[in-house]
Amino acid sequence: MDDLVRACERLWPQGISIFLSHEARFRNPLSPVDREALADSEAAEDPAVVAVVAEELPARLDRLERGTYFPVPLARAVAGGRAFDDALMSFHYPPIVVDAERRWSWKGQPVAERIRRFFVQHIGFEPALRVWFVEYRVNDGWWDKCYLDCATTPLVAVQLREGAGDEDGQVFTDLSNGRDDSLDPDSLRLDERERLFASSADHGLVEIADAPRFALLRTVSEDCRTVEFAGARRTLRWPDAG
Repeated sequence: MDDLVRACERLWPQGISIFLSHEARFRNPLSPVDREALADSEAAEDPAVVAVVAEELPARLDRLERGTYFPVPLARAVAGGRAFDDALMSFHYPPIVVDAERRWSWKGQPVAERIRRFFVQHIGFEPALRVWFVEYRVNDGWWDKCYLDCATTPLVAVQLREGAGDEDGQVFTDLSNGRDDSLDPDSLRLDERERLFASSADHGLVEIADAPRFALLRTVSEDCRTVEFAGARRTLRWPDAG
C-alpha cells in the first residue's frame, strides 16, 4: 500500500487520480477514509497494479489526459496481451467540469439539465484532497463515482439558520445537494463579482444564495469590512484582501 500511495502522490498534482474498486465502491488510495477501506484489498498490494501506477503512468505523464485511471482492469488487459498504450484510454474517465458560471460539461459537451440536477443531489467533498465528487448507488453491487474539476464551488447555501441556546454563534445551512451543514461565520468572502462565499464543515467552500446574501449585505458597515452575522460583527473579505 505504501508504494501505491507514494505513486498516487506523484500523479495527483498533475490532475491524475487512481481508483481501485473495493466492496462495490471506487476508492482513491490518497483519501484517508478510502485508504483505510483498502487495507484488506489484494489489488492494492498487487505488483502489477502498483507497476501501472508507479512506472507505466509516470512514464507517459506528458501524454496523459487529466482524469481518473483504473489500474486493476488495465493491468489485467495488459496481462491478457493488449499493448499498454492501446488499452490505456479504455480505463480512463475524464472529470466533469464545472465552470465559473456553474455550468456542467463532460468531454466538452454540456451535461443535460436533468442529469446535472441528479448529480447535484449526490455531490460530496473529500477534505484531504480538497476535491468535490459525485457518488451514487447504481445497484446493490456498484456505486459509481467521479471527480469534479471546478472553477467555483458546485454547491450553494440555499438557506441560513443561526443557532440558539447551546448553539449560539453557530450557523447552519441547507445546501443545494439536499444536505445540512454548518458554516464558519468568520469565513465570509466576496469575489470580484460580489458573489458571497463561506467555508462549510463538510462540503468545502459554498456560495451563499441571493436571498441570504442580500440580507447579510444589508448589515454591512460603512467601510464595507464587516457584516452582522451569527450575533456578532464578522469580517467580510474582499478579493484584494486574500
